[in-house]
Amino acid sequence: MAHFRRHPAGWPTSAGRQGWEMLADLTREEQRLIEAAAEGDWLDLRTAATDTIRAAVVEEVLLGKRDGPVRAVKLVGARIVGALNLEAVTLPGPCWLVDCRLDDVVNLREAQAPSIRLTRSRVCELLAEQLQVRGSVDLAGLVTAGDEVRLLGADIGGSLYLSGARLTNPEGYALAADNLVIGQNLFARDGFVSRGSVRLAGARIGGTLELDGARLSAPGADVLSADGLVVGQDAFCRDGFRAEGEVRLVGAQIGGTLSCSAATLSNPDGRALNLDSATVSQDLFLRRDCVVEGEIRLVGAKVGGSLILSTARLTGAHGSAVAADDLSVGRSMFARTGFTCEGTLGLAGARIGGLLDLGGAMVNCDGGVALDASGLVVGESLVCGEGFAARGDLTFAGCRVAGDLVFRPSSAPTGVLDLTNAAVRSYSDDPATWPDRLELRGFAYETLVNDRITTRQRLRWVERHRGYTPGVYDQLAEAYRRMGRVEAARTAKLARQWRRRRVLNPVGRAWNWLLYLTVGYGYRTWLAAVWLLALLLVGAFVLDPAQLHPAVANPPSLNRVAYTLDVLLPVIDLGQDKAWVAGGVAQVWAWALTASGWLLTTTVVAGLTNALKRD
Repeated sequence: MAHFRRHPAGWPTSAGRQGWEMLADLTREEQRLIEAAAEGDWLDLRTAATDTIRAAVVEEVLLGKRDGPVRAVKLVGARIVGALNLEAVTLPGPCWLVDCRLDDVVNLREAQAPSIRLTRSRVCELLAEQLQVRGSVDLAGLVTAGDEVRLLGADIGGSLYLSGARLTNPEGYALAADNLVIGQNLFARDGFVSRGSVRLAGARIGGTLELDGARLSAPGADVLSADGLVVGQDAFCRDGFRAEGEVRLVGAQIGGTLSCSAATLSNPDGRALNLDSATVSQDLFLRRDCVVEGEIRLVGAKVGGSLILSTARLTGAHGSAVAADDLSVGRSMFARTGFTCEGTLGLAGARIGGLLDLGGAMVNCDGGVALDASGLVVGESLVCGEGFAARGDLTFAGCRVAGDLVFRPSSAPTGVLDLTNAAVRSYSDDPATWPDRLELRGFAYETLVNDRITTRQRLRWVERHRGYTPGVYDQLAEAYRRMGRVEAARTAKLARQWRRRRVLNPVGRAWNWLLYLTVGYGYRTWLAAVWLLALLLVGAFVLDPAQLHPAVANPPSLNRVAYTLDVLLPVIDLGQDKAWVAGGVAQVWAWALTASGWLLTTTVVAGLTNALKRD
């Protein structure tokens, strides 16, 4: 039988295989390999006297350099000595190396094969750029000795199995698989460990990506770098999945659900999960006690279903826990009981198609913005109740809620509640948990839900708005009017004018006081009649007939009430004032009554013509 030995000048490609020389002095195990390959049988060397096979013999068998057909190379428990070089070759059958030890490099660059297995094997380095495999590549349980596994641009028709593999390259990439194409699934679960970065940028996976229970470690770096990743179905990083470093999926497209439930993501000084501009066609889960140390970024991301953060525990970086500006959620967002957020929960400009439920959530950014929902659009209701608590400012400026805004936290927030220019269908709150300061300028609501809150209490709520803003009172009055509470609406309008005096000069304040006392700023004009009656009684009592003298011949009989009324009201003439002239003290009282009458008349006219209702 002829044997070939490889030329010593490096690794030849398929075009240079004729430069090989026959290998001689085959061992018994090598001869058994040749015989097993011809039948496609397994060769198990786990109990053999010697388990060593030269890599060059494996190459010869796979390349058909031995007599007879080659169905497959199936080795178990072998130690393969030397570099296994299959670069740019076409393998006639599968190459399955199970529980083997390969002391040198495995080179599969640009090779073509029906299927490849290195199941539970140990390799120094695996180079498989542009590898093409019609079936699956099984690297489950693979262990590397400190160099990377390279699958850049590889094309795998079936699935890629990495479950239980232990890839180690702490200073670089443990797995480099940019632009990898997998027709079916990628499984890297059940104890998959990576010490070093995993790169899947631009990769395309036709089925499911499963990383459940995997442990990835690259502190301070991109532990999983998968910008532009495309997954046809679901992506799972659940049930004990741990990542030290940034999980980066910028611009990724997930055809189904993305779940990080019961996972731990840790990058305390930076971004723990980066989904900027990513698309998740169905739901995004970070629940079941998911723990995140570092910032979650969802800027410009699109979630077709629901976003569920309930029971997750988030600790942000540099004051930011969630940055989800311009996030789009097709259905609802839940961050309910057990959800804790240390740092800003940022939803500025986000769009939630259904319900946003923060019932029972705890958001903490004391001294900063705990919840930034400025410009948020919610298709149904926004609920901050049932145990919701916040330390820090809550910003709903410009928020649009098609349904109800429920703000009933378990305790009063420590910061400002900013509702500037927000618009909701109805607003529900509780006086026991009102914050000390509110921003209500432009806040529009159709109705107020909590009927147990009295008008006086609601006015105290409005007064927590800093500065004088007429529209705040007008909005409250309009809401009361729609609810059929006309008297409450008038009270709100009156309170608006009362608050206005704080911004007036001394003269204006005096006039404001006079208007309040005489006609209730035009909303209680009946007070003018009370004042008129009081002045009539005063006049009738203090005007002494002895000090009233006839001014004309044959004057009418003196009537003190008629005389007082004639002096008080400048718009009527009862003939008493012209027929009788006051003298002495009576003259002083007459002047005082005349002045009072003019003031009273002016305020009544102003109230009736609505002049006092202008800002």
